[in-house]
Amino acid sequence: MRNGLRGAALAVLVGALLVPAAGTQAAPADRYAAPAGSGTACTSSAPCAVPAAIAGASAGGRVLLTSGSYPDLVVSGGGGTTAAPVTVTSASGAAVTLTRVRTTAPHIIWSGLKVTTTFYLNAGSTGSTLTGMHFDGGGLFVRAAQATVTGSLFENGHSIDGIQIGNASDVLVEGNTVRDYDQSIANGYHADCVQIFDSVRVTVRGNRLGDCYNAGVILSPGAGKGMTDIVIESNFIQGCVVKTTLCAGGSAVDLRPPSISGLVVRGNTILDGSTRLVASPGLVFDRNIVGYLSDCAAPVTNSVLLSWNTAVCARPASLGAAGTRYGVVDFRDRSAGDLHLTNPTQARISQLGTVATAARDIDGQSVDVRLAGADAVPGANLGAVPSPVPPTSGAGGGGGSNSITLTADAGSSSDIPGIDAYFASKGISSAASFSIPVSGKVVVRGTRVASGWTVAWNLTGVPPASYATTAVVVSTSGATTSVPVTVRVVAP
Repeated sequence: MRNGLRGAALAVLVGALLVPAAGTQAAPADRYAAPAGSGTACTSSAPCAVPAAIAGASAGGRVLLTSGSYPDLVVSGGGGTTAAPVTVTSASGAAVTLTRVRTTAPHIIWSGLKVTTTFYLNAGSTGSTLTGMHFDGGGLFVRAAQATVTGSLFENGHSIDGIQIGNASDVLVEGNTVRDYDQSIANGYHADCVQIFDSVRVTVRGNRLGDCYNAGVILSPGAGKGMTDIVIESNFIQGCVVKTTLCAGGSAVDLRPPSISGLVVRGNTILDGSTRLVASPGLVFDRNIVGYLSDCAAPVTNSVLLSWNTAVCARPASLGAAGTRYGVVDFRDRSAGDLHLTNPTQARISQLGTVATAARDIDGQSVDVRLAGADAVPGANLGAVPSPVPPTSGAGGGGGSNSITLTADAGSSSDIPGIDAYFASKGISSAASFSIPVSGKVVVRGTRVASGWTVAWNLTGVPPASYATTAVVVSTSGATTSVPVTVRVVAP
C-alpha cells in the first residue's frame, strides 16, 4: 500500500512537471505565405496565400511573407486580439512588395513591408498597426478605429495622399516621414502629406512632412460630419520647399474645415507654405514657429511668426499679444527638411498663459516650455527673449532671407513666402514687381497680386548651383531698387 501511494505521488509529480506553467506556453507556429501560395498548410515548404495565412493564424502568431511581388490582397478573416495581435512581416532575408491591400481584419501588426499603390485599413480592422513600412509611390487610407502608424517612410506619390484619415477614430500617426507627393496625374485628386476628414481623436505627432503638392497637413470638409479632438504636435511641416511645376505652392497647413472642435496645434515648426487657420471652438494654436501666416485674424499664442499676408493686413491680430512675436529663426538645413534650431534663443518666447504643451519634441526629448517649435534643444543656454522690430510693411520673413530655391526648368508659383520681409529689410515697403537675372539673363519674374505674388521662372539649361545675383525691385510708385539675392538652382 505504501509503495502504491509513492507510485501515485510520483505520477502526479511527473505529470505536473510535464504541464507548461502559466505564461510559458509555446508561441504559435509561424505561418508562411507566398505571392502564388495556395492551400491551407501555410508552412515554409508549402506556403499559402496571405488571406488564408492570416485567417488561420492564432492570436499572437506571425505570418511570414516570402520574396516576391504580391497581387491585390483582400483580407477579411482572422486577426488577433488587443493583448495578442497577429504580426505580418517578411520572412528572414525576403524582399517583399505589396501592391494593393484592403483589410478588415482586426489587431494586425503590418511590419517592415514595401507598398507601391494603396493600403486600406477599412472598418473592422480595429487596432491595426503599421510600423517600419515603406510606401514608395503608394498611399495609406485609414477608415478604422484605434489604428497606429509609426516609424514609416512615405514617398514619391503622384496625385495621391501619403496618409489619408477619414471616418476614423482614435488614430495615432507618429514618427513618420512623408515627402515628395506631387501632382503629375490629372485624376481629380490633390496630393497631401496628411489629410484628415470626418474623424475624431486623431493625433499627428513627431512627423517630418514636406514637399507635398497641396498641403503638409489639411483638415478637409469630407461629407460634412465634422471633427473633434484633433491634435497636431511636435512636427516639422513644410510646403513645397523647392518650387516646381509638380509642387508649385499650396499650404504648409490648412486647418479650416467647416466643422471642428477641440483642435490642438502645438509645438510645430511650419515653413515654406501658408499656415491657414480660423477660429473654432476649443482651438489651441500654441508654441509654433510659423513661416507664413495667411489668415491675419487667426488666434495664435506663444508663437514666433516669421512672415504673414501683407496683402490682407499690416500686422496679424495676434502679433504682440498672448506671447506671440515676430522673429528671425535659422535652421540647420531647411532645404533638406532639417528644421532643428541653430540658435535656440531665436525661438524663445515669453510663456504667457497656462496652455498645456506637448510632452515631447520631434526627437522624443522633453519639451522646453521656453521655446516655440518642434525642437527642444536640451541643455541649451538661452538668452533673453529676442525683440526684433517687424518690418514696416508688416511682413516678417525668417530673418529677411535673400535665398530662393528653384528647379532647373520652367515653372510658376503662387508665392515665395518671406520675399516681402527681405524687401522690407532693404527699405522697400511696397514692392509691385521684381526680376532676377542668372548668368546675365533675366530668368525669374514676380508680380504682385491681391493674394501675394505670382512668380514665374525659366531656368532650363542652367546648371544646378547657387548664384549670387541682384533682384531689381519696382515699387508701386515706380521707383527701382536693386538688392542682392542668391538663387539656388537644383535638378528638377
